[in-house]
Amino acid sequence: MIKQFFVFLLIILALIYVGLGISFYKKSFKSKSSGVISKQKDDIIQPNLIVLQEIYNDFEKVNKETKYLISSEKPFSGKNSFKLLPTITYGAEIIKSFSEIPTLNDLRQIEVSFKNWNVAIEEGTSWVLELNDRDGNVIGWYSEFLPVTINKWEKCSFHFNIKTEFLNKLNRIKTYVWNKNKSTCYIDDLRIRFLGINKEINNTIFNPLNQSSFFFDLENNSSLEMIESLSDNVSHSGKYSSYVNGKNESSVLICKNLIQVMNDTIQTIGASVWLYPLNNNPECTFVFEVRNSQNEQIYWNGKSTAKMNLKTKSWQKINASFNLAPEDYRKFGPDDRLCIYLFNNNNSKVYADDFEISFGTIPEQRGIQNYVDMNSIEPDSYNYNRHHPPFRISLLQRENIHNENSQFLIKEDSIQFGNIKPDQFITTGIFTGIADGKDEILILSDNTLELYYYCSDKMRFILGGRHSFDKKIILAKSTFLTGDFDGNKKSDLIITTGTVSYLYSFTADLKIKCIYNPSDLSANLLWSGNLFNNNVKTISGNFSGNSYNEILCVDTKGNCIIKKFSGKEWTDLCKKFLPPSVFGKSSTQVCGKFFSVTKDVVISANHENNKTTCSLLELNNNKIVFKNMGAGEKPSCPFNVDEILYPIKLSGKNYEEVLAFKNQWRFELKHVGIDSKGFYVSSVPEFINYVSDQNPKYYEFIRLVPGRFTGNETQLLCILRNCADQNFDGKHCNVYDSIPDLPNTIQLYNFSK
Repeated sequence: MIKQFFVFLLIILALIYVGLGISFYKKSFKSKSSGVISKQKDDIIQPNLIVLQEIYNDFEKVNKETKYLISSEKPFSGKNSFKLLPTITYGAEIIKSFSEIPTLNDLRQIEVSFKNWNVAIEEGTSWVLELNDRDGNVIGWYSEFLPVTINKWEKCSFHFNIKTEFLNKLNRIKTYVWNKNKSTCYIDDLRIRFLGINKEINNTIFNPLNQSSFFFDLENNSSLEMIESLSDNVSHSGKYSSYVNGKNESSVLICKNLIQVMNDTIQTIGASVWLYPLNNNPECTFVFEVRNSQNEQIYWNGKSTAKMNLKTKSWQKINASFNLAPEDYRKFGPDDRLCIYLFNNNNSKVYADDFEISFGTIPEQRGIQNYVDMNSIEPDSYNYNRHHPPFRISLLQRENIHNENSQFLIKEDSIQFGNIKPDQFITTGIFTGIADGKDEILILSDNTLELYYYCSDKMRFILGGRHSFDKKIILAKSTFLTGDFDGNKKSDLIITTGTVSYLYSFTADLKIKCIYNPSDLSANLLWSGNLFNNNVKTISGNFSGNSYNEILCVDTKGNCIIKKFSGKEWTDLCKKFLPPSVFGKSSTQVCGKFFSVTKDVVISANHENNKTTCSLLELNNNKIVFKNMGAGEKPSCPFNVDEILYPIKLSGKNYEEVLAFKNQWRFELKHVGIDSKGFYVSSVPEFINYVSDQNPKYYEFIRLVPGRFTGNETQLLCILRNCADQNFDGKHCNVYDSIPDLPNTIQLYNFSK
């Protein structure tokens, strides 16, 4: 009896422990969840919802990507089902953009249902639903455990509420099964239903929307006025658009009461619409107006299409921004209506579709640039401005370096090297020559230097060797500089600990190329002594055009010296005094062969007196020549002092150009060319061919490493991380976070030809 009592007591304690564990797991797993998705209890399922859209997958279709996931062993219906194996962590994934859901603003709930067969009783397998923003960040997350019954098909059904303030067409949902405990089960007849308000039955059970951004695809006319213009002849999305074909005619009218969209002062209204003209250059006006409760117009503003050169029978997007002065806003009342529509000034024939409206000042979001793709515009229809957007778009194409898209530069089965952090010392150059004249990579990890090179035969990077330094040399305050200082056509490394500097060259003893060689990197000390201190800004370059690199040193007072290495000692080649601000704290520099293939020059951008200026520094007849850039049609400096500037050599270019990169509150990348007129923005590079949604510009902590790793043109090695530090300063990180959609990774990109 006592034994049975203890067994019963142990069972009760075990159940309590499991319950607490599940509760803790649900609360702690997704620390970044904002709680915008909530599980819907059966007794409070929202009434009167209708199906807005439905997705169904019975796993009968098999392709190369899903072949190993589809099984004919145990179907619920048809011939196949999805088989979840212990080796598969995530599966049966469905991704849906909110922009694809009709009448998105009516969406209130997502229902997931499927059939499940468990092979064994293993708790922990769950179904997950995520809400991602436009940058792929997880802003909402919830999971529900699958039942643990075995050897029979079980129906599973979950409901999730979606809050109205997150009904942004740029958001998306991702839903999938999470095999946390590596179990085996089958899933079939997966159905995702998007449920929304049935306004015809009850239009009063939901409170008015309190949001600032709206999207109208004209598929549901319940929130539209002047619907007699709706047509199903042509549409940008869905079935319907609004057609205007007579003078003084208007498109559908989209109105919101002021109290519905903003409780704070509205300063700006942003709007866009897609137009499809049936004749060239339609003269229409994209209108924003305010009407009072008597339907009287109390405010009007508009943007004309007369000078836009819109092409016939082609969808083109029109953007407008309307600024409200405080004296205008004070005239408005809470019941006044803010309206957007298209007004026809003559007898133009044009269709309008997919209206988007943002009420209030909307901050720019990370990763989204204020540029448009000008490649789609015919060259004769737009005069490009050298200095102002919109600029052309160029492409950075991802190359597979066979590292399994992991955080390691090298990952091949059990072999993994190069877990590189963005804030480590990383430099490129020809240090040993084992890469056949291509760039090698030096990375400092603690007090150990690691050398990597690209092997074309294996199409992956190889660890060429390691060398450990004395801890007295590699200090927290140590600085580094690379260049071919001894003229042997190989890059050297200068390490400065404060007032003492060390000059090293490197050799790698490789018996067989493309084989991992983690130990045989030799560092040869060429010189040590007092060269400069860490408070001096230093730049390495081939300023004289000779066979070796010199060092440009500038202190905080503007004293500029160029030093060269004679083989035994360093000597001063020339000196010059510069304005201290040119190389001051609010400045950025880049060194490269921008005007000549034989010698380097330095371009410096500095901010002073509320103005950014560019300067050029070069060595001419053993004298430092300093001059302002921008002589020509218009003085201009396209750089910001908080940008990192890289020299790049692209196909078809005689000289190097500049890549400017900024990744603070917003990602920015621009390609700057140089000609006889000065600087100009050649293009805005965009990444393509990345895995899933792992666009480098969506990552929080990024390091770009330009180099000629596989050929004679510059490539970009992208070290992509997410920082979990609460007070991340953008430069250093202690804790890294691998988000499911954006796992920490290293990728290589080529500039498009």
